[in-house]
Parts: sequence; C-alpha cells; structure tokens
Amino acid sequence: MVTVELVQSLEEERRWNKLIRKHHYLKEHRLVGESLRYVIKQNGEWIGLLGWSSAAFHLRPRDAWIGWTDAQRQAARHLVACNARFALLTPKGDSPNLASHALSLNLQRLSADWQARYGHPLALVETYVDPKRFEGTCYRAANWIEIGVTKGWGRSRLDFYQLHRQPKAIFLYPLVRNARHVLSAPVMPATWVPYRREPPAREFPLSGKQTKSLLDALRPLHDPRRHRGWRHRRVASIVAIAVAAMIAGNNSLIDIGEFSQSLNQNQLRSLRACRCRKTGKLLAPSETTIRRVLQRLDPTELDRLINEWLRSHLQSAGIAALAVDGKCARTAAKINGQGLMLFGALDTQTQLFCRQIQIPAKTNEIPTLKDLLRDLDLRGTLVSADALNTQTATAHHLVEEKQADFLLVVKANQPKLFDQLARLSHAPKGVFFPEHITIDQGHGRQETREVWPFEVTPQQCGFPHAVQAAVIIRTTHHLKSVRVTEDLELVLSSRPHAQMNAAQLQAARRGHWGIESVHYVRDVTFGEDASTTRTGHGPQNLAALRNLVIGLCALEGARQHKVTSYLPRFRSAARNNRGLALDLVSRPLLHNT
Repeated sequence: MVTVELVQSLEEERRWNKLIRKHHYLKEHRLVGESLRYVIKQNGEWIGLLGWSSAAFHLRPRDAWIGWTDAQRQAARHLVACNARFALLTPKGDSPNLASHALSLNLQRLSADWQARYGHPLALVETYVDPKRFEGTCYRAANWIEIGVTKGWGRSRLDFYQLHRQPKAIFLYPLVRNARHVLSAPVMPATWVPYRREPPAREFPLSGKQTKSLLDALRPLHDPRRHRGWRHRRVASIVAIAVAAMIAGNNSLIDIGEFSQSLNQNQLRSLRACRCRKTGKLLAPSETTIRRVLQRLDPTELDRLINEWLRSHLQSAGIAALAVDGKCARTAAKINGQGLMLFGALDTQTQLFCRQIQIPAKTNEIPTLKDLLRDLDLRGTLVSADALNTQTATAHHLVEEKQADFLLVVKANQPKLFDQLARLSHAPKGVFFPEHITIDQGHGRQETREVWPFEVTPQQCGFPHAVQAAVIIRTTHHLKSVRVTEDLELVLSSRPHAQMNAAQLQAARRGHWGIESVHYVRDVTFGEDASTTRTGHGPQNLAALRNLVIGLCALEGARQHKVTSYLPRFRSAARNNRGLALDLVSRPLLHNT
C-alpha cells in the first residue's frame, strides 16, 4: 500500500535532504519560503520524495490564467504553492503509475497540512517541467493543466534574474473548484477573506515640484586634481558615470571603468563627458581617472550634495525618526591595519541617509555622535541608537541641544541602569497581559513580540530625561526545526507614554533595524566588505555612492507607486537596459504635473 506522509522530525528532514541531493537532477535540497516535505512510503520503506515551496513572484502565463492584478497577487500569492521537488527512489519502470498516484494522494492532504503549519489553506498549486528531461506525464495523468512555458530566466542570488535559455513547461492544479475566482475576484469570497494579506502601506510622500538631475546637483563639486594636462574637466560627469555603473550592477572600480569604456557617443553626451580637442569625440574616463577622482574628492562635500539631492524629492524635509549606527569597512584597511569606521544617520521612514561621516582613529561612536548630528535639524525627531550610545552625555545633547527625543537600548554595558530598570519593570499587581502584542510570520519562522511599557523618572533610574521604559519580549518559533527561542530587551526613552504608546514604541524600535538592513545590503549586494579600495577617501566616497544607489531605488519605487523596491531586481533591470541607469542620473526624477 502506498502512503504519503509529512516530514516532521529533524532526522527525517536531514534524510530527505540527503536523498534529494542524491536523486534529484538539481542536486539542491533547499526550498524557498513556506515549504513542506513529504515522503512516499510503501510497506514502511521510502520510495519517493515530494517538496512544496512558495510560488513564484512573477509568472506571466500563470498570472494571465488566473487573471489577477498586481495588488491581488501581492495579497493572495501565499495561497499558491509550488511543487519544487519530486523524485522517485525506485528503478524506472518497476512501479507503473506510482508518480501520478502519489501526487494525487499528496494533493488530497496538502491544503490541510499547509493550514496546520502556516495558518492558511491553498487554492492553487504550480510546477515546472524541463521538456529536455521529462514529458510531464505524471502531471497530465493527475489532471494538471499545462498553460505555457517560461521565458528561460532563472533566479540568481546576485542579480535576481539571469537568462539561462532553458524554458520550462508550466502546469497548474486547482485545489478548490473556484480557484480562479477566489484569487482574481474584485471581492474575495467571505470564506477566504481571513487569509488575505494586505501589503503594509508605505508612507513615502514625494514632492510634486520639478527637481534637478543628479548631474546638476553634483556640479558644485570641487575638483581636487591639478588643472594642468587634464582631459576630463567635469568632475560631476565622472562621478555620474560611476553612479550609473553602480546602478547597472558594477561594484568594483575595475568594473566601473569597463562600464565607462563601453559607453557610446550618445550615452557619453547624456552624461556630459568632455570632448577630445583633436578628434572632437567624447571621451570616456578610464578606470584610473575614476579611481583618482574618488580618492581625492572631499567626502563631506560629496555626502552633503548627495543627501540634499535625495531629500529634495520629498514632500516634507522633516525627519520623524532617525536611526544612527556605525559600520566597519573590513577590507579597507589602512597601513596600520585599522579598518575604516563609518557612522551614519538614516531616516527610517524613507530609508534615505541624512549624513555619513568617518569615525576618527582611536575613538568610537560616542564622541562622534555630536559631529554626525551637527548640521541636522532634529526638533521633534525620535533618535534611536544601540546600547553603545546609551550615555548620559548623549541624552543631554539630544534633548537639550538638539531638542529631540531618544530611544536607547539598555544592556549590560550600563550595569547599574540595567539592574535598576529590571527592578522597575516588574508588572504591577493585577496586570497579566502586555499592552501591545504583534505576531508576524515569514522566512520560515513566526515571531511574537510583546511590549510591556512602564513609566520612570530620571531620579528612579539615574538617567537624564528618561520618562518611559519598556520590556520587549520576542519569541521566535522556527517552523521547520520546531525550535523556539526567546529574547528580552530593555529600552529607554525621553518621549512620554502620552506621545508614544506601546505600539508606536515597538514600531520605532523595529524601524531602527532599517539601518542594519541597509548595511547588510551594502555588504551582500554591493560587496562593500569585500572591496579592497583603501587609498585616500576612496572607501568613504564609494560608500556614499552606494547609499545614493539605494536611495535612488527607493525613490524610483515610490515614483512608480510600488510598496517595496527590491534592489537586486532594480540593478538587474538597469544592467539589461542601460538606458534606465543613464536616465536616472542625467534626467530629473520628478517632473511638473
């Protein structure tokens, strides 16, 4: 008798992974997003493997067959799963009809298992068949619907999509009778409404005024080179070419130089390159020219011009919440072996940097914070920082001089303050529930966050201007390994509970991780930690250009009214269509309406 059983224990999952790597032609056991693994058994022996994962983000034939809009797809894509792995362990021909029979058995229980694991059922499943290897007979025998073929693009960690020219046949199977109506109806049926996921609205108000291009914004840059013998007299053009190269997916100076040399005359004209006096042709700056310019440019001036240009696109120049944090460029080591330390301030609402400076040698973030915030208007702004900046001098500076509020993390580096807040944090008699609780699910885990705020005074805790503290308990359920972890965090703020309740405090604390996310993007997508540029101001200026590209991606996404902007996809599109990168640099981003 053939049965299909769900993999539940860690030992079974390890065995499943090992067998998939051995018997499946992709030799890859990892599944994307929400996923389930199944075993096909006969008399207690494993004779086959099935794996299900989250559905593809974009698939034109599938989306056309369903007939849903982009908004409907974002709200209901989790109701579609993908048969990502299917492998039989028996010799070919030994068990006729085994594949289609096992697939039918699996589909009978898939939606119920998915709801038990992830809290929602499934309406539709999809899969892909390589026509060069397989005919898709088992799917046809199980009444799957063939709707077309893909275009031969595959997912890549670096560029998100790459052309591999191996199109796959697409098969769909509705798990409910009215699956297309459930997913594409203007009003989702009442029984499915509780499972709809509305994407969070992102407030990113853009100004409707005419803005100048990045090339015009960079014109005031002072050229540090000697004027004698130079051919590329416009330093703004050189920096703009470097920015366009970064948008198009080039990370190193060598790649940027190759991008510059590959530009044609029309493209160089749009970037306002200089002409050769002898031939009259436009000249593309070489890699050495771009390197020398970035090494000598004043990083403070470049960072100021970039941030002013990015924020000129916003409707309001005010900053609601600011996150400050430091970052080390590890391989940009100086002669004495010390890495380059950068200190940045990020507007958490727009994900745009407001300023970034270098931390001097033999010091840290604490004394450098005043220099970082010196030119920023922070009246009424909530400034968040990690435990290193939980200092009395920092609190005095933010509240008394900058007229801002702080949200600081308290850890063991301040033992007296930590112990005092721990004693004050005990819940009052009769209080058994947190004031605010959130439950989020994604990336293979479910996180529950509880916020227990309580009022304090500077005299009670010994910290100036402190009027509110909170205990944040984060419980993480790892859905695949069934492991549970719990973290506890103490935060302290100068903003009273009447102006910032528990929900707003939790949102502000989570918003601080936006700067950590940007640092991660710079390391993974741009390879900042792997960059060996270390001479002069090169590392700091390249970091400023990376911040600029990240900001451009966010602004372009907001201009197109997108909820989120995925940077690798943005850069991949610019690499495939170089005109996109050149337009973002040479033309105004916003126009009069």
